[in-house]
Amino acid sequence: MKYLISVVCIIFLFTSCISIPNGYAEVNRTYQIGDTGPAGGIVFLDRGDYSKGWRYLEAAPPIFEFEANWNNAIEMAKMLNVNGFTDWRLPDRYELNFMYVNLKQKDLGGFGNGIYWSSTEEGRFVTLVIYQMFGNGVVLGADRLGRGLVSHKVRAVRQF
Repeated sequence: MKYLISVVCIIFLFTSCISIPNGYAEVNRTYQIGDTGPAGGIVFLDRGDYSKGWRYLEAAPPIFEFEANWNNAIEMAKMLNVNGFTDWRLPDRYELNFMYVNLKQKDLGGFGNGIYWSSTEEGRFVTLVIYQMFGNGVVLGADRLGRGLVSHKVRAVRQF
C-alpha cells in the first residue's frame, strides 16, 4: 500500500511539473474573426488550416496604431513589441483589405476612416505603394515621392 501511494505521489509531482511548450495550446485553440489573438490584437483572418506554419492573422490593438510615411512605416512596424510579441509587420494589400472588410466594416478593431498603408509595391513602369482608404474602401497607390512625404495610418499584423 505504501508503495502504491509513493508511486501515485511521484506521478503527481512529475505531471504537475510538466509544462506545455509555448505555441502548443495556440495551435489547438480555434479563433473567430473579431476574437482577441494571443498578442492582444484582433483576429481578422482564418485560413482554415495551419499550412505554412500559421492559420490566423491578428491586427495590433488600436493603441499601437501609428502614423508614418511608408518608408518609415515598414521599419516601425517591425519594431513593435505588443505583450512580448515582436513578429509584427506591415500588412500586404490583401491582408489590409481583409482588415477593412472583416473588422472596419463590422465596427470592430477601433479603425477610423483614415488611409492605411500596405507593404505591397506594384507597377510596371512606375512603382506604386498600395494604400486603402478606410472611409470607403477605395484602394490607391502612392509614387516614390508620395510614399516618402505623406504620412498615413499603420496597423501592423502578425500571423500565428
